[in-house]
Amino acid sequence: MTFGARLKSLRNAKTLSQMKVSDATGIPQTTLSDLENDKYLPDIEQILKIAGALGTTTSYLLGESQNSAA
Repeated sequence: MTFGARLKSLRNAKTLSQMKVSDATGIPQTTLSDLENDKYLPDIEQILKIAGALGTTTSYLLGESQNSAA
């Protein structure tokens, strides 16, 4: 599973809109959309912000772990 697929799946599982995640992270909604569509990979700062907002680990988002719990 790609970074974008993990991000979208986890965001949907938590019933959060892209706008809510954008508000929580300061990452523009359009950027989150691009990330979910695997248009590019996020930088480490974005990964940390997304993991914090979604209550998960960077390892899960990066595909290093199958456990999404923080």
